[in-house]
Amino acid sequence: MGIMEKNKILLFGVSDLFTEETLEHILRKVSCEKKVEILSWNFGVGSSKGDAYLSVVNRIKVKGIAGSSPTEISLVVKSMPRNLGRRKMLRSTDFSRNEITFHLEIYPKFQNSLKSKDMSDFIILPRWLAAVLDGLNDFLVMEDVSIIGFSPVTRQKTLNLSQCSLILKALARFQAVSFA
Repeated sequence: MGIMEKNKILLFGVSDLFTEETLEHILRKVSCEKKVEILSWNFGVGSSKGDAYLSVVNRIKVKGIAGSSPTEISLVVKSMPRNLGRRKMLRSTDFSRNEITFHLEIYPKFQNSLKSKDMSDFIILPRWLAAVLDGLNDFLVMEDVSIIGFSPVTRQKTLNLSQCSLILKALARFQAVSFA
């Protein structure tokens, strides 16, 4: 990654509504501090070419000050392609709406239900930190779990049997919770 700066064109590349204020809101949420200042942000590669065709995936490192402490947060931001023809052809708006609705409305209900049964760790997802869902400027910001060892699945790497088994177990858990 290059030099850290405040390049607002990079933010605009995500969405018209993805702004420095969005990053401030996220830093407040992550740090639990009211007084925050964004010093810089830097965009990294979110996915390999051809892997994320329904959406655009960016990794962003944000440096700032929360309270009086320097801090750095790593984010993954999913947004719709800027090209309207591509959005329409791939139904990006529909997929974006479904994913954001899941994180904003459905998953919290799953978590509340599981918490009431003392099973909070039954399903664990990266925490969502901000989202816009208006059909034009949709984006979803989540914590970047690559910093704790996770990595995205790419077209170039096939999954092994153990990984496929873990995915099927995770899907089974989602199905079990949805029936409950």
